[in-house]
Amino acid sequence: MQTIAFPDHHAFSEKNIAQIVGKWNDISSSNKILLTTEKDAMRLQQIKIPEPIVKHSYYIPVEVDFTENGKILFEQKLEKIA
Repeated sequence: MQTIAFPDHHAFSEKNIAQIVGKWNDISSSNKILLTTEKDAMRLQQIKIPEPIVKHSYYIPVEVDFTENGKILFEQKLEKIA
């Protein structure tokens, strides 16, 4: 397994893509995937990634969940602006 960590809200550059492609090519197995967050997957779509990597790319969906108290507060705020 190869891992590359980028900061949150990272704007991917061509250099980052080259880094991803390099790591991809370092994996000798043909059974490989690119796994990222949904947010980063949207950013990566804006940059040219080689088709073999795109075909094997997956993302983890981002979901919002509130604690019970947080949900109540959020709904109260929504009611005030509606």
